Amino acid sequence: MFFYFFSFFVPFCLLFFVCSVYFFLLFFFFCVFLSICVFLFFFLFCFFLFSLFLVFVFFFLLLFFFFLFFRFFFF
Repeated sequence: MFFYFFSFFVPFCLLFFVCSVYFFLLFFFFCVFLSICVFLFFFLFCFFLFSLFLVFVFFFLLLFFFFLFFRFFFF
């Protein structure tokens, strides 16, 4: 009886333990990967918005000085 108990129970417990550790590690690395992806997406999106903002500011400043130049020197 003792032998049968251990022959069925111990492999089941070991299998459960190995699977739980495996799924925990999978979940952990998935969460880490997801957080890194979200952070990178947020960082790149902010960088893209900031660069777009700088391009527009540079463009409008260029237009502004261009019109000032034409106004003072040609009219």
